[in-house]
Amino acid sequence: MKIVEISPAQMERRVSRFSKLVPMQQQKPDSLPPEAMEAITAPKLYPVLSPKEDNGPWANPPIEIDEGIAMLIAECQPGEGPPLHAHHRTHEIFTVLKGAFKIAWGNEGEHEVILGLHDTIAVPMGCHRRFQNVSDEVGLLQAIILCEGGGDDFSDISYPPETGEMLASKYGPGVLDEMAKIGITFDSETDSA
Repeated sequence: MKIVEISPAQMERRVSRFSKLVPMQQQKPDSLPPEAMEAITAPKLYPVLSPKEDNGPWANPPIEIDEGIAMLIAECQPGEGPPLHAHHRTHEIFTVLKGAFKIAWGNEGEHEVILGLHDTIAVPMGCHRRFQNVSDEVGLLQAIILCEGGGDDFSDISYPPETGEMLASKYGPGVLDEMAKIGITFDSETDSA
């Protein structure tokens, strides 16, 4: 089997330095208020790597690859985390890098597990989920997102309609249209809806 030769300069393009990461909220379209993005994501969500062709919310990471995978790091103060949401064509795998996180799932987030340092959970496609830092320190949670079948479409995030209603009442109905452009919708249905 032939070995691939990679120069130091080529390998450096595949290195991500945490100290140089820019939160996704600062990379969002100018038409989206930062507070609107923060209301539906971890307060600081750092894209680390994603496919070159990704136009979804995780675009513009320091490492662009050909594979159908994205990796992000969520930084949350104690008690912080995003609201209930679902990914419909991607699997999401969480590993705690610092602190402790509650991972909740189910139609209303009625099930939960607490993950400690280095614990991992793989949440399946289509399942409502949310995470929350339950430690008393700033927490770091790594999220690896795998596209079904190795594709590169990460534009599959949906929130319950009431989350969209809250955002539209606070920031105007146009905010939902702008979020739809990066693959964020507010139409996830539950059995209890």
